[in-house]
Amino acid sequence: MVWVEWIGVTRAYRRRRVATDLLRALLKRARRRGGHKAWCDSRVNNAESVPMLRKLGFKPLCAVKNHWYGHDFYLWEKKL
Repeated sequence: MVWVEWIGVTRAYRRRRVATDLLRALLKRARRRGGHKAWCDSRVNNAESVPMLRKLGFKPLCAVKNHWYGHDFYLWEKKL
């Protein structure tokens, strides 16, 4: 199983599919190495990450209320 911890893209390179391409490469490599599932989390109100994760085939497993520093998060899963 793969846990995607953080993806950050400097402001000058946002909206150029850098994060999407990085995640696709990671998922492809994970599959080649025998991974069967990827998990990650995102803040519920993260307007960039939520649509990107959905587009890449991640499904929300649950919402975790008042989680890290009082923020609400989604826990996501993608079967590889």
